[in-house]
Amino acid sequence: MKKRIIAVLMSFVAVLTLSACTETVVELNTVSMFGGTDANRVVYESTIYAFENEHNIRVKDKSQSSDEEWKSTVISNFNTGNEPDVLQFFTGETAKPFVDAGLVMSIEDIRKEYPDYAKNIDDSVLGTHSVPTTGFVEGIFVNLDHFKSNEAKAYLDKDVWTWDEFKALCAKLVEDNADVEGYKPIAYGQNIPHYWIDHLVAAQLGPDYYNVIKGAEGEDKLTNALLKLSEIKDYLSYDETEEFSSQAFLDGKYTFQLDGSWFGGRIELENITVYPFPVVNEEYGSPLLSGFTSGFYITKKAWDNPKKRDLAVKFVEAMTSRETLTKFVTYGGGFAADSEAKPQNETKVQEALRLVSPRADFVVLPLGDASVAGTYAGLVEVQASFVNNQADTAKAAVKTYIEGQTD
Repeated sequence: MKKRIIAVLMSFVAVLTLSACTETVVELNTVSMFGGTDANRVVYESTIYAFENEHNIRVKDKSQSSDEEWKSTVISNFNTGNEPDVLQFFTGETAKPFVDAGLVMSIEDIRKEYPDYAKNIDDSVLGTHSVPTTGFVEGIFVNLDHFKSNEAKAYLDKDVWTWDEFKALCAKLVEDNADVEGYKPIAYGQNIPHYWIDHLVAAQLGPDYYNVIKGAEGEDKLTNALLKLSEIKDYLSYDETEEFSSQAFLDGKYTFQLDGSWFGGRIELENITVYPFPVVNEEYGSPLLSGFTSGFYITKKAWDNPKKRDLAVKFVEAMTSRETLTKFVTYGGGFAADSEAKPQNETKVQEALRLVSPRADFVVLPLGDASVAGTYAGLVEVQASFVNNQADTAKAAVKTYIEGQTD
């Protein structure tokens, strides 16, 4: 009888102990876009598994492909108080509802308690509230074979050029390659002037360029930025199509190609590097037009929970560490928000693209992405007026464009 009582008591104690252990296991609710057929799903899920084992917690993850229905569900969950503890989501206008409502923590506030939070992420791509993982970048692809004189080669000692230096370099390259028939420094297709339009606007008007355009004297400011194309008119190949101009660059005929990181995959030339866009306005520095358009957020809901705050911070740090970002860019491609996170078997062009980010001063989306749908095309259609300094035509197009930007 005594043995039976002892056995019952021991069983009861075991149940209580098990219940206590179960109660202490914290559950972290997460959401991301690393679902479906995403190439980085395996990296994300393996990182979660390691995180659970390291911290003895349970991660309840609801990741899906980032279609419109999924976006709406995420926003709706914030509206109903069902937001997760950590989420990977878009930045910019898409995230504005929960950012403006104060439902996610800012990097600044997190660093008051965790000063090293996201310290490995390049400042130029770090969001105000989100920590990015991978994205794309745009820059000037440079054929170094055309730098023949010592004077031209001296420009390669600089990390970034000013606008005046860039123009002077173009003039010197024309001299260096005077014996090359039809040579022009800059590849430029008339049907795709987008990269030059976007970069000149950002470089001249700064990181808040879109609001500047819509503000006081916006028409004049935007027009003047676009007319800077006329300052390099003599150095543009000004081919009828971008298809021709980009192929000519790939064939080694032009020196500069302003393009996105995806262009790098087409390059077979040996002596190519990448430079950030020149500094047009010293007040702002060099712009980086980049596709780091998503990142990890910590919700205020998790931050205010003493059992989850530290875990939420550590979860984001695990997902955005140099080691994890290296895996992301190796499996899924793109470029890491930490410029030291290199994909395996990195090519010289990939390395050059990766190192553009830390040399830039601020990051923005292209004007075409910021514009109201259908309005940007009006600027593209009159690109010749920017190149040829036809101010009246340019101003008329700019006026129509700005009138189309409605909140």
